[in-house]
Amino acid sequence: MNTSDKTVTAVVDVENTGNVAGKDAIQLYVSLPRKQNDILEKAAIQLLDYAKTDMLQPGEKKSYTIKADLFDATSYDNTLEHDGVKGGYILAEGDYYFAIGNGSHEAVNNVLAKMGKSVSNGMDVEGNGNKAIVKKYNSPNASLFGRSKGGKVLIQNQLDDADLNYYQPNAVKYLSRNDWSGTYPTRQIVTPNEDMIKELRNKKHVIQKDEKVDVVWGSKETNYTLADMKGASWDDPRWDDFVNQIPLDSAIKIIAVGGNTTWTIEEIGNPRNRQADGPNGFSSFGINQGYAILEDSPYKLSDSDEDKKWVGFKASAPNAPLIAATFDKAVQKEMGELIGNHSIWNGGATIWAGGANLHRSPYEGRTHEYFTEDPILSAYALENMVSGGRKFGCLIGPKHFAFNAIEFNRYGLSEYMTEQTARETELRSFQKTYESGECLATMTAFNRISCSNLNAHQGLMQNILRKEWGYKGLISTDMVNGQNYFLPGECILGGVTMMANGQGASADLKSEWVDYEASNIANDKLLNERLHENMKYQWYAYANSNLLNGMDASTRLVSVTPSWQIMFNVLTGVFSVALAASVGLMVVVALKDKKEEK
Repeated sequence: MNTSDKTVTAVVDVENTGNVAGKDAIQLYVSLPRKQNDILEKAAIQLLDYAKTDMLQPGEKKSYTIKADLFDATSYDNTLEHDGVKGGYILAEGDYYFAIGNGSHEAVNNVLAKMGKSVSNGMDVEGNGNKAIVKKYNSPNASLFGRSKGGKVLIQNQLDDADLNYYQPNAVKYLSRNDWSGTYPTRQIVTPNEDMIKELRNKKHVIQKDEKVDVVWGSKETNYTLADMKGASWDDPRWDDFVNQIPLDSAIKIIAVGGNTTWTIEEIGNPRNRQADGPNGFSSFGINQGYAILEDSPYKLSDSDEDKKWVGFKASAPNAPLIAATFDKAVQKEMGELIGNHSIWNGGATIWAGGANLHRSPYEGRTHEYFTEDPILSAYALENMVSGGRKFGCLIGPKHFAFNAIEFNRYGLSEYMTEQTARETELRSFQKTYESGECLATMTAFNRISCSNLNAHQGLMQNILRKEWGYKGLISTDMVNGQNYFLPGECILGGVTMMANGQGASADLKSEWVDYEASNIANDKLLNERLHENMKYQWYAYANSNLLNGMDASTRLVSVTPSWQIMFNVLTGVFSVALAASVGLMVVVALKDKKEEK
């Protein structure tokens, strides 16, 4: 254990004792120190990191070094006081047992054996104490993990309201190792009080009409295109001018109507982006729909190319649990590379893939899309997959951030939990990927956190995701489908850059956004600032993707009406006039006949 660089280094000797060549997973576990009646809940054993061996021949031995993140051995304590704030991660004082094992059951048995326990003490099988070591830590420091990875943001409580007891004190007892029988869950019926009902309605922001707004929209002072910003860093000073060029009504439209494709904005000359859905690959788009058919593309297939036979085919990749179960970071990255390569061929820069929600229930309905029940295995699988996709400029967007637990009746479902539960389980599953800087797209979940729409939860969306983790990518909701708890203003303030409403201006969309026309929000300072911010996140992601492949600063998009469409429009007009004339003739004849009858 090294608290200076916050790592755990383990050297593991592996021998192939079998008769055939093969690989194996090296799984490193830790059992955290726990006091009697500890206020922090701790698992008996938890995965810390893993690696995959090379192909070892029978009798072959090899040493492997795993350098794990010490942060993953911390516990979140919402009572911890440090650096003037409350709540944070703590590396507890005491004995840390590190063990290897084929799964958590074998690992915990090895820890128990190291403690001197055996079958005579009630164990089902004997463990191997030689596969575990103990390290003592005697210098607890509340500030050691008190700041974000970049060191700029103080970690503190952000999810107090996720606990049902926040709204109804002592309403629920959470399961505790301190009292198994006294805290084992029973069915409870909760009746919302007035505070809960108010929050459930999600109407938090009142549009201001007379504030001084400093951000600029529709500027003519510069004429950057998205191609000019290709590969631009987050700190590039041109971004402000670039976003300033966007008209306010266009910014609203971009956020209001996301979905399978994005809109173009004339003032910034962006191409449309097609977005695919599904962690199992681009199964919706055939490769003939992308760069493979563009005349000037390096991926253009000649008629004599033997791969021409695959044009039009779609691809489905292995599902997430299978990829996670390999315990092979190289394979997990290769999965991302495969998806990224497909994105170039089929012309979709974004795919909503990498399901990092945990398998918390057999009734979840998305277990084929989500990696595993373990946050560390899920975290590394997701990080490697997203990194592999970025190698090809593909925006692999993890979903469903966060706490999606069920498929049936999932709209607006309230998820209650302690902040320790949130941060040490599902949030940890997503965290590494967002902190890496490789991830520039994500999709949120349908559910609420407690009573608040997840997309509008400032603690999660702004303070944890954007500030603590430094996430700088675009954020899409899941398909809104007219759900009235997805209120536009609240989602914008939460950091959403596009609402998955589909491409039509449907009646429900018009009714939801009627108050968010440009003229109506032009003098709302906070709303305009967040809109401006969200636009930068959106276009920064696209500028650093394969959406701009084949484009450079000299590229200009020109709207061209094809000849067949011109002819179609002409014929439509001719037939419309002819139809109107014939209807008029029929009316005249009918009136004449009526007169003759009289």
